[in-house]
Amino acid sequence: MANFYEGSFEVDAVDFVQPFQRDAVGFNPGTVYFTVETQNVRLRYGPKSPTPTDGHLIFAGGEKVFDQSMDILNLKFIAVTGTATVQFTVKGR
Repeated sequence: MANFYEGSFEVDAVDFVQPFQRDAVGFNPGTVYFTVETQNVRLRYGPKSPTPTDGHLIFAGGEKVFDQSMDILNLKFIAVTGTATVQFTVKGR
């Protein structure tokens, strides 16, 4: 039976967060679905960290899926302005 974890996190425009580490969710993530609920965010999934002006822009209301990717462990988020809320569902591999 696959592991499953749902929740949300907030991120501001000062410090990025890396929410899907194995230690945080309790298993190796295989798929993550997320929706940006408030404020736009930027994300990166390589060695570089996002900033409020640099990274892949996801608009408030936007949804994304990362499927069977090691990049899930390295996803980093930061709000463009203010504080953003992101809802997510993570399934294990």
